Amino acid sequence: NTALRAMSSLLGHTNGAQASTVAKAALDTLDALREQDGWNQVAHCQWIAKKAAEWTQYQYRYGIPTRLVECLAEGQDAPKPTARQSTLAAMITTVFTSPTPLVNLSTSDIVATLISITLRRVAVSPDDTLLPALVECISSLGTHVYYADQIQDLAGELISRLVIVETSGVPAAGKTNQEPARIQAVRCLLTGLLGLIHAADVHDAGKDMDEDMKKAGTSSALPPTAETRLSSEGHLRPSRRTKVTPEVWQDTLSLLCDCQYAIRADYAKALVEYVESEMPKFSDKVDADGVRRSRPLAEGPTQQAITIKTMLYGDSTTRFLNALHGYVYALATSPRLGLRGGSSAPSSERASPANGDDGSSPDDTIRGSDRRSTNFPSRSRRSSLVARMLRDAPLRMSAGARAAAELSDYGNALAVLTAAHEQLPVRSLLTGVPMLAALESATRTSDPLEGPAAASVRAVKELVARTWAVIGRVWSCAAVSKIAEEVSVSSSPGCLSVGLLD
Repeated sequence: NTALRAMSSLLGHTNGAQASTVAKAALDTLDALREQDGWNQVAHCQWIAKKAAEWTQYQYRYGIPTRLVECLAEGQDAPKPTARQSTLAAMITTVFTSPTPLVNLSTSDIVATLISITLRRVAVSPDDTLLPALVECISSLGTHVYYADQIQDLAGELISRLVIVETSGVPAAGKTNQEPARIQAVRCLLTGLLGLIHAADVHDAGKDMDEDMKKAGTSSALPPTAETRLSSEGHLRPSRRTKVTPEVWQDTLSLLCDCQYAIRADYAKALVEYVESEMPKFSDKVDADGVRRSRPLAEGPTQQAITIKTMLYGDSTTRFLNALHGYVYALATSPRLGLRGGSSAPSSERASPANGDDGSSPDDTIRGSDRRSTNFPSRSRRSSLVARMLRDAPLRMSAGARAAAELSDYGNALAVLTAAHEQLPVRSLLTGVPMLAALESATRTSDPLEGPAAASVRAVKELVARTWAVIGRVWSCAAVSKIAEEVSVSSSPGCLSVGLLD
């Protein structure tokens, strides 16, 4: 008790650098307590970290978690995770999820360091036991939001590393572990991204969290109400943070066509949650009963001009949906999936700003001009590789060009399209119907199909029919719903395996 009182008094009179030094001294003491297994007393260490941040002066508390992260980075290349590393990760999460404010904390530097540590541990072993704790650390950064664009900035950092790992793998991993390391790294970063958004929404709700809510605040499942929150007076108030915009998230869409099913399945789940809970909807949404009803234009010439411009020329959400439907088409029909090895691709298509991976229809991307280049922006590069997959996709599906997708992929694609049409009915209708028509056309083959090729064709047909059923329900169009139901039953009832929803 005397020692703690002295430590509390000391931290109460220190600045940021001095508080960091005090924290380092406390950690060194835990290193010295080997006989007493100081690092194995996790709850005690978490309490010390939480209290150290609380006792430090308001404007200097950032020094405590910063020092903890620095100490965690010191042993990132160890062959096996130690008790010290596991406890440090738990201490970091405790500090970030505590109600103690941490102003002046450089969240961008922290998340960059945690991402680097995560990738190093993946390189050491894709099955490293420290990875879940590191993902929780990344997620917990969303608990305290100090400026409107903070979560979008952190999400952008995670997404930029996701893109690099997706195409280049984990550089430090050995040749034998390269692909397992890439898969694990992508899944860890993706889970951290969802957990970050979820933690921010829990913080934004303004509710006191018990221990169970603290754990839920870093999980990968987004809460159902992210658009608005109920204030204490019972009035709806807008979110206090900027949503992760479609421009930022769009760079991850290529994961929907990754060569590994585990990544495709995880990303489909993440994409559904993003569309349902995070993507800005504005006025393009359905009512509570799942039906889209017309609404009058907002009054005022300025708002009407903005609305008309969006309808004529599209916006970031429209470009996102164009790209999304292009990837779904590639997933459903292409005989080869995956964007890796793209540096050896002989050509790249120069897509227009509103097309290709930036939001094009498949035909517009394929018609782009060919140009040999090994040094072009990542988004243009992915546009080129998606165009390659679309070129490989046959106009008519046949036994000789079987789609590479698993049957569960079609179920995942259905979940994604359903979320898009339910959450963004107007723009999804305009961008999605041409893709559905192209998919339906690809299944029109006169050749008898057997085996996997026939199963793929049946899955595509059911995907198209059930998507039309969703459209009929959303737009309250009984004729469309009836035709879609008849086609779905006549083609092959229940052949579509909805893997995402199982």
